[in-house]
Amino acid sequence: MNNKKEAKNQDTIKSQAQGPEIKEEKKQESAEVQPSEKERQLLEQLVIIKADFENFRKRAIKEKESAIRFANERLIVELISLLDDFDRALENISEDNSNKQILTGVKMVQKNLQKFLKLRGLEQIEAVGKSFDPRLHEAVEEIKSTEHPDYLITDEMRKGYKLHNVVIRPSAVKVAKKIKEKDLRTDLNRKPQIEESI
Repeated sequence: MNNKKEAKNQDTIKSQAQGPEIKEEKKQESAEVQPSEKERQLLEQLVIIKADFENFRKRAIKEKESAIRFANERLIVELISLLDDFDRALENISEDNSNKQILTGVKMVQKNLQKFLKLRGLEQIEAVGKSFDPRLHEAVEEIKSTEHPDYLITDEMRKGYKLHNVVIRPSAVKVAKKIKEKDLRTDLNRKPQIEESI
């Protein structure tokens, strides 16, 4: 039995002797895992540079997409004037039998051009019967009216268009200004004043 006790004591002594060595090794391993202050700074700089590069890459992709999307904007703006010409031509062609084929041909060409431009992101701005919006419409005339509410668009002088939801040409419109009937009677009874020139 004494031999067993002595063996246990020797094992305990050996483990106690090894204990500080193992603790020191663990401290050294943990010290090796902990980066130095300089390494921490370099890691932080690396993370910042990586984030900056990622932001630059995303911005470059967006700019490229935007450039492609609006690359043909000048051409489309010029084609819009052709749409205006078609509208004027259709207004001036009478619908009698002698012009029926011409009218049909002009309408077909106009429809094809509109379809082509719509596929490239062009859309017409709605105007007549809508409320005036300075982001979409350009007021060219104010119409005094007793029947229409304020800022209602009564007539469109020139069509407006958006390209990919960006206004490239506002609609030129006539806007209603509501007046009371008594104000209308006063305006009609007023005599125009003529200034004398010197």
